[in-house]
Amino acid sequence: MKPWYKSKTIWFNAIIAGLAALEPVFPLLRPMLGETYYPVLMVLLTTGNGILRVITKEGINAGTVNK
Repeated sequence: MKPWYKSKTIWFNAIIAGLAALEPVFPLLRPMLGETYYPVLMVLLTTGNGILRVITKEGINAGTVNK
């Protein structure tokens, strides 16, 4: 098992969560993409998470970093 901080899925989701949290404060994507393409982007991000889960070959160790 690999440490949690080496998981591409964890990092992908953390980055997406950070961007989603910033979007109401700094609306960059919705005005740029418009009401038509913004939902498409959300679907693509969710799909990216699914793809990472499918290609994952090993679990993560959610315990301490020094194991």
